Amino acid sequence: MTGRYAFRTGATNQDATGEIKPEQETFLPKVLRKAGYTSACVGKWGQLPLGPAEFGFDDYLQFRGSGSYWNSQEWAQRYLVNGKSKPLADKQYMPDVMHDFASDFVARHRDKPFCLYYSRWHVQAEMLPTPDSSPGSKDLYGDNTRYMDKLVGKMVGDLDRLKLRENTVIVFVGDNGTGNGYAERSTVRGRRISGEKGSMLEGGALVPLIVNWKGATPVGKMIPALTDSTDFLPTFAELAGAPMPAGKVIDGRSLVPQWRGQQAAQRDWVYIQLARQWYVRDAKWKLNQKGDLFDMSHAPFEEPVAGSNSKEAAAARAKLQAHWRNSTRRAGLWMKAMAPDATRVGLIKNSPERAVRPSRPQNAFQRLNKEVVPPDGALVDAQAPMHVIQAALKDALPTSRLLAQILVA
Repeated sequence: MTGRYAFRTGATNQDATGEIKPEQETFLPKVLRKAGYTSACVGKWGQLPLGPAEFGFDDYLQFRGSGSYWNSQEWAQRYLVNGKSKPLADKQYMPDVMHDFASDFVARHRDKPFCLYYSRWHVQAEMLPTPDSSPGSKDLYGDNTRYMDKLVGKMVGDLDRLKLRENTVIVFVGDNGTGNGYAERSTVRGRRISGEKGSMLEGGALVPLIVNWKGATPVGKMIPALTDSTDFLPTFAELAGAPMPAGKVIDGRSLVPQWRGQQAAQRDWVYIQLARQWYVRDAKWKLNQKGDLFDMSHAPFEEPVAGSNSKEAAAARAKLQAHWRNSTRRAGLWMKAMAPDATRVGLIKNSPERAVRPSRPQNAFQRLNKEVVPPDGALVDAQAPMHVIQAALKDALPTSRLLAQILVA
């Protein structure tokens, strides 16, 4: 939604996303609005604060949490449509209600630019029978997967009926890997993927990305290039002809050339973060916050820790560290706890070669000394909101005395 990595926005996990404020981060609908687009949000909106309208959506159907299907579930008895609470009627199936809302939005805006953010959850959280499930079905996971596919097909059918397919880009993407209870079914060509949702292995962050743009995207082509979710905002902005947010570091890169089947420069690396865990990865190697280097030659099925004596591994480690440093250099602030009981952290602002050491402390950061620029530090943008900086320092510096100084600064 922002085109920015979590260490810049503070959205490092589900709890932290609740601190994002619309005056601090520019979400996709506000970017597209400058190009004349109307945007709708349909589905789950639980971890983010406020509502979709505050972040730029013009139209929305919203409910909190995952696994809302029938009004027999206490938390699924009501939902919001543009701020108005509505009851979910008996025998109404929430995914069908969502589809009807989405379909109506597309039909109403068929003659002008629109963006539809359609947040589905069929294979997440509680699995309940769908309207198509047979009585006593033993495969609710499969039932929900098939019903999701059915609704995607209905949406594509709506676009065909409205003669919008050639002028509409459809992007289908997951938000995380398969949960542990069903991870054994997360296979590629019959082989189990390494890890699962919540892990920092391939099964945690590697998700499907399917793009369909009739007449533009090559049919049946697999693109091996690296990409991560920050790439969506610059991609959609380019497609819409919208300017990028001013005054913000945008980490993503446009995927429009690849989606058109054109040759284009590709990413050398991607970055993934979950709470205080993170890694930077290229096509063959992955380096995490602990300094562990993984050989990704046989990913997504195997990702062993690489030996320390290999010249190739040493070169890969240096390259990934350089990628990480170059990215965080733009953030303006690197931090690392020196040891489990550390009380020092490095501040680098404006110049990566110079630590800020004023003669008279002006804030909590300037009271901390010693330049430290390792590849495994806690990290935050120097221009980030104070709650983001405090959270990063809390992760990096467990010493309660120092933390108290930071919080009262």
